[in-house]
Amino acid sequence: MGTVFEAGGTAWLPVYGPADMQEMDAALSSVGMMRSDDDGKSWRFSHWLAKSDQTRGVGYGPGDITVLPDGRWLGMLQGNYRGLGDYTRPRVCRSVSSDGGRTWSVPQQKFLNHGTSTVILDGLAGEEIMVGGWKDRGIMFTVGTNAGADWLYQDQVWWCIWYAQGNRGGTRMLKLRDSVMAVYHWMDGNDAARTEVRVQMIRRPTGWAPEKTNPVSRQKSAYTWRMSDAYQLPHIPAAPAGIRIKTLLKLRSGDWACLGYIGSRKAGTAYGFAPTGVCALRAARITGPWRKIADIVMPPEVGGLFDTGTGAGVPGAMMQHSSGRLFLPLSTRDRKDIILTCSDDGGKTWQTIGSLARITGMPAVHEADKMVERVDGSLILPMQRPFHGESKQHPLFYIRSTDRGQTWSKPVFWATHPGKRYQGLPHGSFADLRETSLAVLSGTQWLGIFRESRGTPAPEDAKRGPLSMPFLCLARSNDDGRSWKSSFGFLGVEPDIAALPGGAVMATFRDDNLASVWISYDGGVSWQIQHDPAELPWKKGAAERSTQWPPGGEPIIRVIDDKTVAVICDSGMIPSGKLLPPEFKLSPEYQGRVQVRFFRRQTNDAK
Repeated sequence: MGTVFEAGGTAWLPVYGPADMQEMDAALSSVGMMRSDDDGKSWRFSHWLAKSDQTRGVGYGPGDITVLPDGRWLGMLQGNYRGLGDYTRPRVCRSVSSDGGRTWSVPQQKFLNHGTSTVILDGLAGEEIMVGGWKDRGIMFTVGTNAGADWLYQDQVWWCIWYAQGNRGGTRMLKLRDSVMAVYHWMDGNDAARTEVRVQMIRRPTGWAPEKTNPVSRQKSAYTWRMSDAYQLPHIPAAPAGIRIKTLLKLRSGDWACLGYIGSRKAGTAYGFAPTGVCALRAARITGPWRKIADIVMPPEVGGLFDTGTGAGVPGAMMQHSSGRLFLPLSTRDRKDIILTCSDDGGKTWQTIGSLARITGMPAVHEADKMVERVDGSLILPMQRPFHGESKQHPLFYIRSTDRGQTWSKPVFWATHPGKRYQGLPHGSFADLRETSLAVLSGTQWLGIFRESRGTPAPEDAKRGPLSMPFLCLARSNDDGRSWKSSFGFLGVEPDIAALPGGAVMATFRDDNLASVWISYDGGVSWQIQHDPAELPWKKGAAERSTQWPPGGEPIIRVIDDKTVAVICDSGMIPSGKLLPPEFKLSPEYQGRVQVRFFRRQTNDAK
């Protein structure tokens, strides 16, 4: 059930459940309204707000109804898209009534989450509503504007970043005079006696004032980017240990290319395995067939074959310049330098441009997971230098090149953490900044995204929390990258951001243990909708504990043409190179770790 509220002398209560035997048999539910005209002494069912769609396997509930200051009723409903398979995450869907709750708009998906408890905020900086909820490992909230049509940022109330047994959720929000109260439960998976109901007060920090900007204005876009078809890369015989995810791209010639691993071995790396060889692969179509075009020899400066390209902070995103040149950064064995390489023959042979530590004059450099080409052919390469929390040494910088990467500018340091939006939340006093990406929106407008891991002021407990989920902060420059202002964004890791044809912006990252894509039509000020690009209609039991991997990792955005964008990420089946149990027999459902999800641009009148 939702929360009881009063409007026009009537008490209302949103409820959910099967509307008939057919819905019950389909394990679906609908959301309806109970009403009381005698101060709650008696109740009767009034009407349905949102009925399930049995043909698509979509059900709704629970939900929360909020009466907005302008008189409209806002319904935030949990959408359960069972037709998409066993691994589908619940959605938060938005429905609006302009006639006192009698009729409602068709629910529209807004973001992925459990829980829909909604409160009205003070409207400062356009922040109008807060929706509390939970995911697999923590309690969080999302702040929106324009009556929930647009979303500004997310934050966490309490997080437990490891895969602890138990259950956490049931989030309810209550608006008080100067704060919001969040109430939730925390159930221990091993000891029922440790089940708790917790309360957290969320307040603006002392002295906080919003930027002097107008609230986000709702502008109707002439087009929409829609998540479309997906393709799961199959087993490639020439690369039996999988491919390096961020090297997969469509070349200007029309072919698809990537780097693959010819085998794997046990190693003392973070994931316990390392490649035995690397090769270049090519295919006329993403569906294959894939063929090996050359074996790749690592430059001696790299220090051998040890890097799987798996996990956060590992460089290896291949990019093609408009001239046809391919670029590939490679981390050295000691993780203190990055060797920038290039190929002018489609990836068959590679030359070393140089050490990025030497080029930048830094004692050490990390990451280099994004290279942006501007309309004039010049390049921007964001990186970071080592960061040691309390030193407050600014770690994020970028360099530029105007000669296809042969020479580079001096480092330019850019965004830093945005400070605190609310007090009382489990954030530490300083932040580890890394995992950066940049997008050039126009001649002078840039948008960046970076990971901020703040830790926590309380003693950390891997099972009970708090162990802060990293933020993904957004940063904006209006003067060609010289000065920046940072703001909150999302909760997640391993981000990428890109300007799409037509002016939209896309951000992708790994969100808890699912993949995530947000789309913005106003230059990244607000975000319209969140998708899970690793979501496929998997069959029952499509994954097992021994082979399941957190999906959505290492995502990268590839602009294919004016109407097509691909998000490439880890599907969560078998990670490339992972050493499987000897008795494990590979089935087609497991084959291929990499998924390519296409987004198509459509005009708004297209159906």
